[in-house]
Amino acid sequence: MSTKYILHGGNAQDVNQANTKFFQEALAQYDEQANVLLVQFAAIAEKQSVYKQRHVAQFERAMGQKNLSFQVADEDSFDNQLQWADVVYFSGSSGGTTRLLDALSKVKNLAKKLSGKTVAGESAGANCLATHCFSRSGGVMSCLGIVPVNLVTHYEAGDELEIKHLNNGLEVVVLKNYEYRTFII
Repeated sequence: MSTKYILHGGNAQDVNQANTKFFQEALAQYDEQANVLLVQFAAIAEKQSVYKQRHVAQFERAMGQKNLSFQVADEDSFDNQLQWADVVYFSGSSGGTTRLLDALSKVKNLAKKLSGKTVAGESAGANCLATHCFSRSGGVMSCLGIVPVNLVTHYEAGDELEIKHLNNGLEVVVLKNYEYRTFII
């Protein structure tokens, strides 16, 4: 069963047409109902409720007539929550790639657990899904390798030079804020 991965360049919390399309893409294959798991491990504890409100509002703007159920991921219940979820949304946060990678690295067989779902990653969430990423706060980083690309989020001209030297045969994907790209794996 294939899995739909949607990588977003950043600032998905901003209300604009490009971000609405991103959230619509995350819900596209669900006609009437979807369970959405908000994975906010990149954010510090004090920001969790604010992030939840922002993410739920973005999904609700994009949902049309769909009925959505939401849960915020908890590291202790994460395996069960992944089973429940149709859509898994990995959100970012300033400097959050390392925090998110640390949390997700503890999950055994994560790619298998995501199989058949729609998985959307924004900023740090997209970075973690890639094989390697470039982050201004962390430089070039090895990531989970679930989506076989080298990724630059929050792209600005010249950023690709930071990651092109890897020469690992993988495509370098650059995404500006509000841009996204879909991969079926």
